[in-house]
Amino acid sequence: MTDTLPVGRELDALVAENVMGCRVKWRTYGLKGRYPYCDCVGHAGVHNDTDEQNDDMLASYSTDISAAWQVVEKVGLFHRYGDCLTYDHDSKKWQIGKYWREYDGVALDVTVDADTAPHAICLAALKAVGYEVQA
Repeated sequence: MTDTLPVGRELDALVAENVMGCRVKWRTYGLKGRYPYCDCVGHAGVHNDTDEQNDDMLASYSTDISAAWQVVEKVGLFHRYGDCLTYDHDSKKWQIGKYWREYDGVALDVTVDADTAPHAICLAALKAVGYEVQA
């Protein structure tokens, strides 16, 4: 299940490839170690962010809410009636799901939950495009 994917560069690369349509390559540079970057033909690294040393690095979809919102827009999360991103104070988790009416009120059918909103968005987007990770 996608719920087991931790936040980080591996998840960012999965989202870039499977959701954003990016061709991801990996490189090693100095003390940074191994990191992903966008190598989309004709796009000049459209999915890259530039760090303090002007090195192109793939956007941090799983940790940066502005990058994660690009994923929301690409997949169309929250465009259907009842779709929502919410924070559950009891579980201390961000949840993405769909609200629906019951006789005794409103219920939330949770699709994914995670510690941060960007993480939940990435997991939901991967599920939305049919990507599953083997446990």
